[in-house]
Amino acid sequence: MMKFICIIPARYGSTRFPGKPLAPIAGSTMIEWVYRRARKVKLFDKVIVATDDTRIMQAVHDFGGQVELTPSDLPSGTDRVAFLARNMDADVYVNLQGDEPLISPQLLEDVCAVYSDHEVVMTTAVSKINTVAELTDPNLVRVTLDNQGNTLYFTRAVIPYLRDEPDVTRWLSKHFFYRHIGIYT
Repeated sequence: MMKFICIIPARYGSTRFPGKPLAPIAGSTMIEWVYRRARKVKLFDKVIVATDDTRIMQAVHDFGGQVELTPSDLPSGTDRVAFLARNMDADVYVNLQGDEPLISPQLLEDVCAVYSDHEVVMTTAVSKINTVAELTDPNLVRVTLDNQGNTLYFTRAVIPYLRDEPDVTRWLSKHFFYRHIGIYT
């Protein structure tokens, strides 16, 4: 049986929303919601928050979660996951972004289930963009897929740009656009 470890990178110093992991949502912090959703996944042998901030570390301790402190000079959440993973033994490391408080435990299971095909080396999750508000939201990460559903690249820009259609409200009827859901395995 494969061993899955879920690592949730969470840093305090976000440029768009400093302190986001500690933002209160319905009586709990954002990081607690993400952690508790991940703990519902039976496939996960461990769920660990990776942070460079003692405030986040204390908040995770306060709700009984597992947390590890990472160096503050790591440039990305993926680097935090890699930092912890090098001293752990697992078949699959799940990088669950710390700002996904509504993540479905079933989606997490589904993303991991594809590893029953031993050809799979990496997965992520996307969803179709259905509204102009989502399409133009600069905070959403968009994904370009090839014809087989493989990810080509991620960006905050609206891609592809439909230069022959100046009315962005009609773009959704002319092309499929996808947003990234904050999971990498």
